[in-house]
Parts: sequence; C-alpha cells; structure tokens
Amino acid sequence: MRKYRAAFDLGAAAAMEHRVDFFMGILSTVFPIIIQVFLWTALYREGGTMYGFSFGQMMVYVFIAGAVSKFVNTGVQGQVNQDIHSGALGSYLVKPASYLGFRLANALGGKVFSMVVMALLTFGVIAGFSAAGMYTADAKSLLLFIPVLLFGLLLNFFMFMLISLSSFWITEAGRLFYSAQVVVMVISGGVFPVDIFGPAIKKSLVYLPFTYTIGFPVQVAAGNLPTGEMLAGLLAQLFWIALLAVLSRLVWSAGCKKFSAVGG
Repeated sequence: MRKYRAAFDLGAAAAMEHRVDFFMGILSTVFPIIIQVFLWTALYREGGTMYGFSFGQMMVYVFIAGAVSKFVNTGVQGQVNQDIHSGALGSYLVKPASYLGFRLANALGGKVFSMVVMALLTFGVIAGFSAAGMYTADAKSLLLFIPVLLFGLLLNFFMFMLISLSSFWITEAGRLFYSAQVVVMVISGGVFPVDIFGPAIKKSLVYLPFTYTIGFPVQVAAGNLPTGEMLAGLLAQLFWIALLAVLSRLVWSAGCKKFSAVGG
C-alpha cells in the first residue's frame, strides 16, 4: 500500500502547493449560494412551503448542497483525459501499481484539506440555522453524514472515471465532460432539491446513482430522512460504488488495448 500512500501524499501536497486555487475554489462556492438565497427569498416572499420545503429547510439545503457539491467533485476526468491524449499514461502502465488505484488515492489526498474546510463550513451552517431555530440538530444524522459524504465522493469519482475513460475513443472529450458535469450536478440535487422535478422523476432518480453523490448526503445532514431511508441510501451508495468500480475496470482494460504512446 506504500505506493498508494505516496499517491495520496502527492495529492495532498498538490492541494497545498496551489493554495490560491484552493481558496478561490472555496470562494467560487459562495457566489452561487448567494444567488440562490436571493432567488428563494423572493419565491418564499408569501411564506408557506414549496416542494415540501419551508424557507428555513430550503436555506439549509442550499448551503449544505454548496459545500457537499464542492467536496465530492474530484475533477478526475480532466487528468485522465490529459494522461491519455498526451501519452503520459504510458509511464503509468509500466509501473507496478493500478492506474485507477493511483488516481483514487491521489484524488483522496487532494481532498483532505477541502474535507476539513467543507466539514467546518457544513457544521457551522447547521449550528447557525440551529441557533436561529430553523434547524433541529440530530446527532444520528450528523454522525451518518460523515460516511455518507465519503461514499458520495467515491461514487462521484468512479462515475466520472467511467466517463473520462471515453477519452480512449474520443479525440476531444472536453465538451462531453463539461456537459456531463452540468447534467450530473442538476439531477444529483447539487443545484436544488430533486423534488422540484416532480414525484415521477424523483422516484426514478432513486434507481440511478446520481442523487447519492450530493442530494442524499445533503438530506442526511439536513435531518430530512428517517433512519430506514438513511440506511437504505447508504447501501445504495455501496452498491453503485462497487458496480461503477467494476465497470471502470472493464472499460479501462478495453481502452488499454487501443492505447499507444509515441515519443517521450
């Protein structure tokens, strides 16, 4: 495991080396939240509930979703695309380590510091809304939130790893990655609760992996789910992680048969 520990350390070192990008990334999370605060404040001007959420519940969702979406996004697709098209992947193929394992360890290392910041931000938001009487803290939900958040990160990693491996067959995959990122962000509940799509679509999304990356962790942290649904969602996360990991491995093996590196 020492080689994967080294990859983990490299990811953590890279995150700290580019401190300006790190903090700018955090700030970039704040502005969409501010826009949503103004939007939902206007929509809730008459009071009441919308899509089953009171104003306070919607604000809790918006703030936590901003932090969670920032945390689970690994950006692995850009790195994989670059490795394949630059030929740098060849240097990984001759090393006694799994490329998928290396990229996973590297991504986790890069998330160590952002995990601390996002956790503090999330619990700070929860504490603030609790003090304002807009949220009732649930210790069980907060404890489950930590593993659910980590599983959301792993699920997002394998989801985009699978998408990024299309670079073996697609010459320019940048637009595909951007489109996939936008679509996944919306249908995963990263922008607003999936309840907005209506009961039929919300029910169908339960059988897909997307909501388990952002929407489900946010609902757990917000205390909107009973224990049974939280445990069922946790098992669903594990199922999708295992399935997408296997699919990623199969696509990786097929892609390596097409790959050729020329030059240095």
